[in-house]
Amino acid sequence: MKMRVMVAGCDDWLQVTARQYLERSGCQVVTADDALDCIEKVLANPPDVIVVQDGLLWGNSDGLLERLRDEPDVAGKPVLLILDESSGEDISQISKAPVVACLRRPFPMSELLPRLTSLASDGVARDGAAAAPQQRDFSTSSKTKNEGEQT
Repeated sequence: MKMRVMVAGCDDWLQVTARQYLERSGCQVVTADDALDCIEKVLANPPDVIVVQDGLLWGNSDGLLERLRDEPDVAGKPVLLILDESSGEDISQISKAPVVACLRRPFPMSELLPRLTSLASDGVARDGAAAAPQQRDFSTSSKTKNEGEQT
């Protein structure tokens, strides 16, 4: 069965590049360009894992994450938060559910799929009930343009 991924981002990198990469890798991908669009689509058809870019319009990522926590049908879905390189967010402080992993841009696109696969298998129980993530992964990539794919 294909992994279902919601990708919510406010720029072409996430909307186009990540979607194409994940679809070529066998994932079923739905995208949203703002927090309201994301919550509507997630509630209509809950994905296995959710990728959220920090700074979404119409509710920001904080508003979206709060709403995801409050919705029983999706409260246990794991979220991978994407931070911009210039973001002042302290990754060690972003440990509030449903965020279970975080990547800081830039990172090679090839780093995305293994993270999502791990989150999808760890974050949701076989019977569909939410399971507590076994380990929070807040590492970031140190890759640069010269070291691999740039996102």
